[in-house]
Amino acid sequence: MTGESETGTTEEGTTEESAGSTGKEEQSKSNGSEELTKSVALLAAEVASQKDLITKLREHEKTSLKEADEERTLRKGVEGEFDTFKTEQKALLEEKFRVVAVDAAVDVALQKANVHNVETAKRLLDRTDIDLKDGKANSKIITERINKLQETDPYLFKTKEDESTKPTPPKARRPGEGGGNEISGFQRDLAACKTTKEIQKLLRKHNL
Repeated sequence: MTGESETGTTEEGTTEESAGSTGKEEQSKSNGSEELTKSVALLAAEVASQKDLITKLREHEKTSLKEADEERTLRKGVEGEFDTFKTEQKALLEEKFRVVAVDAAVDVALQKANVHNVETAKRLLDRTDIDLKDGKANSKIITERINKLQETDPYLFKTKEDESTKPTPPKARRPGEGGGNEISGFQRDLAACKTTKEIQKLLRKHNL
């Protein structure tokens, strides 16, 4: 009896130890499963956070690229407008310089051509499209235009007869003798003429 009792006691002890060991294993497994679940949750949260960060970075990159494109477009527009302005101003200055140079050259050429009145002849002279060469008006074109004007309006130019019938200039007066700085009536009337008809009428009046 005693032996059976000891045997039973031993078996019970073994069973309890086995049950305790199994419980510990299950508890360990449970704890391990919880830790794994927590780790997976933390990893998922970190991945989600990284994805959100990547999305924000991409959006920021798109915004930066868009702003850069807009800035480049704006810069190109401003540069284009400035280039256009410079081109227009350069053209205006060149045209002003051309007009001044042509007018000066025409005055000299008309004086050499012996016109009655330079200003009157210049108003009737075709001065369009007279270009510049080395900063000077094209004298060849000016000469051709003056020759053409002489063919169409010869009354504007002095002749040899005009030179032979040129009135003698008045003698200089001494102070106190009266008179003054006089201009011939023909020159004054010619300067006042604005049209070809007026000039022709004046020339007929003076038998020229």
